Amino acid sequence: MGDYLFELDEAIKDISEKYEITNLSMIQKFYQDTYWDRFARLSFFNKLYDEYRYHFLYEIQGLSSQIHFGIASCILFRDKISTETGKPNVYNHRYTFMIESTVHAIYSYWNRVGLVLNTYLKKPKELKRTYFATVVPQLLIDHQELENDKFYKWICNVKVALDELDRNEFAHNNSLIMQNFLPENSERDNFKKLLNMPDVLLSHNKAIVDEIYNLVELVEKLETIIIP
Repeated sequence: MGDYLFELDEAIKDISEKYEITNLSMIQKFYQDTYWDRFARLSFFNKLYDEYRYHFLYEIQGLSSQIHFGIASCILFRDKISTETGKPNVYNHRYTFMIESTVHAIYSYWNRVGLVLNTYLKKPKELKRTYFATVVPQLLIDHQELENDKFYKWICNVKVALDELDRNEFAHNNSLIMQNFLPENSERDNFKKLLNMPDVLLSHNKAIVDEIYNLVELVEKLETIIIP
């Protein structure tokens, strides 16, 4: 078992280096004035912790690491799956499972961001009804000065990409069971969409990790609006 885990760790490390997959914990040490420090100084941070015991920074770092592992695992299994209609193999199961769990982690990450943005609404939504997809457009309704803000435009683009990810549609069309019945036509495109999923997930990871300071700038802008 020890040898297997060591080899898996090495394979994940090699894939991470080849595809330049990073996470929020990895990049934190490279900046003197980190996203962690800047977020922790803002009003939402203590508010979320005091009221709901949500430690935003630990949670997004944990989810980011989970996403990193999921993407690397998807790439590891991608070349091993069967693309013969009606004959999925054991790696098809591992591949689709890792994709679905990674997609879920990406949605969870942005819903944590939604909790932060919710604190800047004029009438914050109830905790159980707070979702990234509904908070982002409400921000502009409440704060029209964001209309031309480049960081607000950025997060709107993130929302569009997240909507297009459509986890329910993926799970329905690409589950292991459905792979037994994938018809060979232009719509299904012979597993090309399924095989492209790790690349799609990589683009979402970029928005989470490489573009973290866009989120920092947006929240700092919101801070100036509600605390002149």
